[in-house]
Amino acid sequence: MRACFKSAAYGAVEIATLRRGIARRINGEVVRFPARWCRYYPAEYERAKHDFVVQHCRPGSAAIDLGAHLGLFTVAMARAVGARGLVVAVEPTPSTRAALERTIALNGLDAVVAIRSEVVTDRVGVAVPFFTTADPLSNANSVVASSLSRASFEAPSTTIDDIVEALDRPVSCVKLDIEGAELVALRGAGRTVQLHRPALAVEVHPVQLRQAGFSATELWTWLLDAAYLVTRDGGPVSKAWFTGQPGCFEIQAVARP
Repeated sequence: MRACFKSAAYGAVEIATLRRGIARRINGEVVRFPARWCRYYPAEYERAKHDFVVQHCRPGSAAIDLGAHLGLFTVAMARAVGARGLVVAVEPTPSTRAALERTIALNGLDAVVAIRSEVVTDRVGVAVPFFTTADPLSNANSVVASSLSRASFEAPSTTIDDIVEALDRPVSCVKLDIEGAELVALRGAGRTVQLHRPALAVEVHPVQLRQAGFSATELWTWLLDAAYLVTRDGGPVSKAWFTGQPGCFEIQAVARP
């Protein structure tokens, strides 16, 4: 009964707003969201990540948003690359992807954003299990099972390199928020990193990394071997700090000259 009431209420709001969504100012940027999800983010949300991707998504370039979710960062990246740029937004969960598609449309960015449904790993064309929670707009779905996982479905996999190979422009920035699959995705980005040297905004999930058979130390080593300077909120971080975090954390990385 409560779910039906909420659904009716959201439907009424959609009609009242002529299906133009609800405008929210988040991180200083006005973004329109579907009425049902308009209160999902607070007014300040992962501001360092937002500012980093806006700074590094160059006008006219391509950017990649892995784990695009509802589209908050996809919108910021699309505005940064501009009308001549392109953002590839990857979101495997069908219900979340539908909300993402609506967010992109509400903000008039359909011509700039290409939405894809694969999971991004180090292999192309292989069906892999994708684990989901009971939340229809969960931000914890992943190729890595967790204590929150309640179901799964088979999803085709691709790689960052495969995505980039089909593009006709340089890649300036890649954002990864993929719940423990960050290292396996970066392992499929060798050519992209070598040729384009994109800035990286990475949410690191130490627990899920271990569940996937990796470690924060291996991710740190990958970043250093690829000649990236690892920072957090504008300042460099040490290996001891990076590998000693018990829970998820954000880092930003730029290619060394």
